[in-house]
Amino acid sequence: MKWDEAVVTHCEGHMNFRVWMRDPLGVLQEILDNPLIKDKVVWAPRKIYDSNNQRVYTDLYTSDWWWETQVLMM
Repeated sequence: MKWDEAVVTHCEGHMNFRVWMRDPLGVLQEILDNPLIKDKVVWAPRKIYDSNNQRVYTDLYTSDWWWETQVLMM
């Protein structure tokens, strides 16, 4: 995937910055196609419990927020 160059002008033309960017959807596709991480991507919320049957909150996908948001999107 190629990099694109652009010049951004700031402060009414007194400052120019050269920036490099890539298509964000292409970057996302490249990440998702990476076989090194394919088994580490979480696509749905999970409820995880410890040996005392207590909920464990470790990452965003174990949170109540993800469960509540998932229901709103259906």
